[in-house]
Amino acid sequence: MYIIYNIYVVLSIYLKSADKYLNLWRDINMDMETLQDNFATLTDVYNTVVDLYNNDGIEQDDDIEDLLNQTKEVIEEVGELDENDLNNESDMIKINDTMVTLLEALGGIVDSMQY
Repeated sequence: MYIIYNIYVVLSIYLKSADKYLNLWRDINMDMETLQDNFATLTDVYNTVVDLYNNDGIEQDDDIEDLLNQTKEVIEEVGELDENDLNNESDMIKINDTMVTLLEALGGIVDSMQY
C-alpha cells in the first residue's frame, strides 16, 4: 500500500509540475523568481522520486541509479546559477527547458521502476 501511495504522490506532483512548466514556458516574461520557483519544484520532484526508488519494495536497477545520478548532477549545476550567469530572458528559457526535460526524465524513471 505504501508503494502505491508513493507512486500516486510522485505522479501527481509530476503531472501538476509538468502542467505548471508548460504554462510558464508560454510566459514571455521569464524572470529569476519564476526560474527559482521552477527549480524548487524540480528539486521536490527529484527528492520524491529518489525516496520512492529507495523504498524496499522497489527493485534496484543500475540504469535507474545512473539516471538519478545524472539528474542530480544537472540539478546541482542549475542550482549554482545566479542572475549574473543569465544574461537575458533567452538564457532563462533555455534553463527552464532543461528543467522541463529533467521532469520528463523523472517521470520516465518512475515508469521504469519494477515493484
